Amino acid sequence: MIKIIKKEDLETKEWSGGTTTQLYIYPEDALYEKRDFLFRISTATVDIEESFFTKLPGISRCIMPLEGEMELNHKGHYAVTLKKFETDSFEGDWETTSKGKVKDFNLMTNKGIWGYIGSSILKEDDVFSTKDMKDFTTLAIYIQKGNIKIESQKEQISVSEGDFVIYHRNRSKNSNPTRIIGKNNAEIAIAILRK
Repeated sequence: MIKIIKKEDLETKEWSGGTTTQLYIYPEDALYEKRDFLFRISTATVDIEESFFTKLPGISRCIMPLEGEMELNHKGHYAVTLKKFETDSFEGDWETTSKGKVKDFNLMTNKGIWGYIGSSILKEDDVFSTKDMKDFTTLAIYIQKGNIKIESQKEQISVSEGDFVIYHRNRSKNSNPTRIIGKNNAEIAIAILRK
């Protein structure tokens, strides 16, 4: 099942250091405030030089800058500097601070859900296919820049900058691969999840 969420339908809220936009939460009736989700995908802007991450015990986190550079300090663990499209994974109960003004892509997973984030730059007519992806239940794509076209056995869909795509695969059926085709030198952020 492929679902497209248009950028005008995404809700952006302010937080103490900038803004955050929830792209998707699963189950869809879950609430971030109740921490009753299996996974949550969002973007955020950080408009101040130093910010503090909310502690989220029991939740694993992945983060990736889409614009700018950030320095993460996980107290008692390690520090890392992330440039555009570099990723870091850490636990939500760590004491984490961030330096740098950025726009970032975030994945939170709960209750044993495995998740990974990454990126791809698709030049005109470059193809990214699920054919070689054997073991996933959900694929999520955020279009940071440009446009993409999604081709499945049933449909062709054009997706624009700022839109979000969620694809839940039914592994009990022989599903045909879905192809993501780049238009206008698309930059995409990707989340891959497995139950």
